[in-house]
Amino acid sequence: TALVVLDAKPLAPGESGPDLTFSSVDEDFYNEQVAQNGVVASVGAGQVMSQRNVMSLMLMASANNYAQSLAAWAFGSEAAYVDAARDWLARQGLTGTTIADATGINPANASTVPDLITLAKLAIADPVVSEIVGTANLEIPDIGLVENRNGLLGVDGIDGIKTGTLDEAGSCLLFSAEHTVGASTVTLVGVVLGGPDHSTINDAVRGLLAQADAGF
Repeated sequence: TALVVLDAKPLAPGESGPDLTFSSVDEDFYNEQVAQNGVVASVGAGQVMSQRNVMSLMLMASANNYAQSLAAWAFGSEAAYVDAARDWLARQGLTGTTIADATGINPANASTVPDLITLAKLAIADPVVSEIVGTANLEIPDIGLVENRNGLLGVDGIDGIKTGTLDEAGSCLLFSAEHTVGASTVTLVGVVLGGPDHSTINDAVRGLLAQADAGF
């Protein structure tokens, strides 16, 4: 969602971008996500927030309602976002990925390990996305302190990228890490899917990174 929105509404590194003014539609998004047991952050009609902060709430706090609001703002509706996302995926050659909504909470969203690895590379290559996902916490006006839900951030060189949790998918983590190999810095990306909980997959990710490091 972040990459598709930035394709249409680009930001420069450090730029806040245009403001979004929330309405009753955004309050409906909040209520819809609460009903689905999604992750939410508070929102009210008339509230104003920069594009950058909306993206931070979506990527750091996994606020599903803000993902919906961002997509609807960028493309006019969530349905129009889905069309744009499918076009973007086709242009990237990501034929193993299916998008049904902006939040990922719909179990019809699906992907493959090769596609997710490609998405990881695209995410960390984007300076705005990589900076946001590498931020541990951020104070956002009207919201307060937002903490990154990636519990491995800062551990073993890990600097991103995105957690995911769904009944159908289990606990998941798309990750990136910086490793020093001799005089070089190597960026590793990977994904762990279908774990019973995030503690278990965090241990799995650290094990993978240790094996990769030993292999170098």
